[in-house]
Amino acid sequence: NKAQTERLEKYGGREIHYLRSMGALRSNLVLAHGVWLTAEERELIAAAGSTVAHCPSANMKLASGFAQVPEMLEAGINVGLGADGAPCNNNLDAFTEMRLAALIHKPRRGPRAMDAVQVLEMMTINGARALAREHEIGSL
Repeated sequence: NKAQTERLEKYGGREIHYLRSMGALRSNLVLAHGVWLTAEERELIAAAGSTVAHCPSANMKLASGFAQVPEMLEAGINVGLGADGAPCNNNLDAFTEMRLAALIHKPRRGPRAMDAVQVLEMMTINGARALAREHEIGSL
């Protein structure tokens, strides 16, 4: 959340820089939420080939903010959809996550933000890419 991110900044750096310094920011890393990423961090994640799991229901329920998914996709980040855990969203419904992912970015980015194809790819092939199994699963 924002307060944790600000504390980390105060005491030595942000999460993405720490992960990179430890050698953990790489293609097999899936980062949950990504709500408070800076443009620089998005570039680092994209360069490493890491994935972000966008969990819109959890972000709304926890009031943790909105991930800038259109900007992540524009930076070249593989973004999949997740549900976090049941305590964070009440139902673990993939279709609810897809609907929210398609809608919550429109007030900020306009009516064409996050079209149905992008959201479907986030739920299918992008999830398979996160597992490095896009040649086996994730396609309709």
